[in-house]
Amino acid sequence: MYARTSLYLIFSFLIIFSFSCGKDKGESLVNQKPLPEYIILDKVKLLNGNIYADILIKSYSKNTPVDERESTVKVISQKENINEISLYSTENAKKANFSSSFSKKHPNALKNGYLGSYKNGIFTPGEKLYP
Repeated sequence: MYARTSLYLIFSFLIIFSFSCGKDKGESLVNQKPLPEYIILDKVKLLNGNIYADILIKSYSKNTPVDERESTVKVISQKENINEISLYSTENAKKANFSSSFSKKHPNALKNGYLGSYKNGIFTPGEKLYP
């Protein structure tokens, strides 16, 4: 009798514990608001094995709250299996980030259109990199 009760309690504990602690990545995405439309401009596998991508979200700007940009990048990272992301609101910002001559001709492109970077699970707002 006591053995049956003990097994029942242990089994109940395991079920409750698994539901409270066993969330997978997919479950964390359920309560997120819908992703904005985004475009993967470039996606490459780096020498260290990580996947890097340049992501364009035209509906976002520096006025989009940092926490919203961060949560969006994290969801995109999980959805697309990308480890490192540069987030842009304009294609000119991406061009300026990779071309010094373009950057010289468009000096505010990065400042206005670079929304942030995501690497090793950490989001850095564009304002910190290009104030």
